[in-house]
Amino acid sequence: MHLQILSGGESFANFVQWFSMIGSLIGVSLLAKQFGGNWQTQLFAAIFAGTIPMGILQSSSTQTDYAVSFWLVCFTYFLISLIRQGQIHWPYALGAGFSLGLAVLTKPTAYMFAGPFVVWAAYVFLSKFGFDSWKPALLIGAACLVLNSGHYTRNLGLFGSPIGPKTNMSYDVISPSSLLFNVDRNLALHRGSGIRSSIREFHRVLNIDINDPRTTWYSLKTKFQVLKPSLHEDTAGNLLHLSLILSASFLFFISKEIRSSRVLASYLTALFCGFFLFCTLLKWNPYNSRLQLPFFVLASPFVAVVLFKSLKEKVILTIAFALLLSAVPWILLNSTRPLMGDQNIWNRTRLDPYFNTRPELRDAFLGAAYFLKLNKCGQVGLDVGFNDWEYPFWPLLNSGANEAIRIEHVNVKNESGRISALPHFSGFSPCAIISSRADQAQELSTETGAYTKEWASSPITVFVRTAPPRMP
Repeated sequence: MHLQILSGGESFANFVQWFSMIGSLIGVSLLAKQFGGNWQTQLFAAIFAGTIPMGILQSSSTQTDYAVSFWLVCFTYFLISLIRQGQIHWPYALGAGFSLGLAVLTKPTAYMFAGPFVVWAAYVFLSKFGFDSWKPALLIGAACLVLNSGHYTRNLGLFGSPIGPKTNMSYDVISPSSLLFNVDRNLALHRGSGIRSSIREFHRVLNIDINDPRTTWYSLKTKFQVLKPSLHEDTAGNLLHLSLILSASFLFFISKEIRSSRVLASYLTALFCGFFLFCTLLKWNPYNSRLQLPFFVLASPFVAVVLFKSLKEKVILTIAFALLLSAVPWILLNSTRPLMGDQNIWNRTRLDPYFNTRPELRDAFLGAAYFLKLNKCGQVGLDVGFNDWEYPFWPLLNSGANEAIRIEHVNVKNESGRISALPHFSGFSPCAIISSRADQAQELSTETGAYTKEWASSPITVFVRTAPPRMP
C-alpha cells in the first residue's frame, strides 16, 4: 500500500517479495551461524534458500509467501538467539514478538509454521527462567498483539472471528489416516509426474477417496493431479530441495554426534511439526506448493549445518554447484516474467503484466475502460465474484483522467456487504457498473439504482444507470 502511494502506481510492487528474499537469505545464514556453522556453512544455507524454484519465481511476484517466510526467519532467529542466552534478553524478545506479529499479519499460514517454534520456546523458557518465563512470553505476545489488534478487531466485528471468515480450505475431518493422506499428496506436488498410480494405491490401502471433498479444496472444481515440472509461481515444485531436506534429516538421525545437538533436534522437530500442521489443517489443492515456501526456506540452515558435519567438502561443493545450475531455468524462463524469449519482460508495455496469466481478459478490460471513458463516468461500481480480477480496472480507468475515478464494490453478498452502510459510502452513486457475473442479464438492480446493459465482451458487462438510487 505504501509503495502504491509513494509511486502513484504498481511500479515498486514486486520489490516487497524481492527484498523479502534478500532478507531471508541473510536470515538463514545467521541461523546457520547460530547452529555453529562457519562462513562456508552460512554461504551454503543462503545458496540453498536462494535456489528454491518456488522462491525464485515468487521473488519477483506480488504473492506474499516470501514475505511471510522472511518474517518467520526473523522470528526464529530472534527466538533461538533468546533461547541460547543465559538470561532474558529483552531486545531479542521484542524482535521475536514483532517478527511473529508481522508474519501472522502477512498470511495465516504463519500460524502453522510458527506454532511449533512457539511451543519449543515456551518449554525452554520454563526450563531456564522458571517463574520469570512469563516476562519474555508476555513481551512477545504483546508485541504480536499490538501489530494485529486492528486486524483482529475488524475481523471480529465483521466475521465473528479474529482471523476472518471460515473458508472451505480448512479440513473437515482430522485423523491419522487423513494426515498421512495429505502429507503424501503435498509431497507429490514436488515429486513431479509419474507417481500418480503409486499414490492411488497408497490411498486405496488407507481406504480414502483420493478426491474426498473433506480433504480437497473442492471450490477449484478439480480432481487430484500430479503436475508436471512447472515454471509458474503458483505450481512449481522443489524436488531437489525436498530430496536434500530428507537426506539431511536421515544423516541427522544416523549420526550420534550430530543428533546430540539439542538445538538442531528441537529445530528439526519444530520444522516438521509445522509442515504436519499445514497438512492437517489445510485441504489439498494444486497450488499448495507455493504456500509451503516457508518450510523450505526455514529448512535451509538445518540442511547446511548437517551436510557440512556429515559430508566431505568436495561433495558439498558439487551439491552447491548443482543447486546453482538447477536454478537457471526458473531464473530465465519464468512463465509470467521470463528474461528470455519472445515474451521477455524487456519487450513488454506497462499493460502487458496485468494480463500475464489471463491474456483472454485483455480485450474485455480495455474495451470496458474505453467505453466508460467515452461516457465520462466519474463513479464506477464493481460487481465481481470470488477471485475475479479487479485491479487492472483501476489503472485503466484512471489513466489520462483529470480527476481520480471513484471505484467501489456494489451488490456484495457476503458478510463484508455490511460495510456499504458506513458513512464513507453515503456519497457514492455510480453512473455505471462493471460486472463479471451478470453477462446473461439485460438489467441490474442494486442499492445504488437500476442499470441497463450497454456494453459487453465476455466475461465483462457494463451496465449504465437508468434509474436513481432506492430511497432508504
